[in-house]
Amino acid sequence: GVITIEDIVEEVVGEIEDEFDPDNKYLTQLSDREWLVDGRFSIDDAIELGWPIDDSEEYETIAGFILEIADKLPEPGDVYERKGYLFRVQSMRGRRVSLVRVTAPETSDQLPTKDDSETAVSSEDDAHSVEE
Repeated sequence: GVITIEDIVEEVVGEIEDEFDPDNKYLTQLSDREWLVDGRFSIDDAIELGWPIDDSEEYETIAGFILEIADKLPEPGDVYERKGYLFRVQSMRGRRVSLVRVTAPETSDQLPTKDDSETAVSSEDDAHSVEE
């Protein structure tokens, strides 16, 4: 890999946040393959993490994405699957999705690489509700 000046400086002074880092105030990583996400979490940041979400003019946040793929107003506990990833609605505030738990697939061959996330193409047909 390539070592940048930022990498060297971060080794000396600690993590540096910049406009290219995901907005962590809306993201809590629970494990290597599970996150708790505020509904306001940016789709651009989700795509940067490799999640199988289309960039669209219809939504800008994870809440908007859930509302777009749901066939009804989501309720807490509703789960939507897309390319092995599970998006579980944890809580709602009125008609707004306020908290989502994202779970990546267990098998490592389903986890996207940086190259996959840059070239991934998916459609609404790839997403569907999961009955539990």
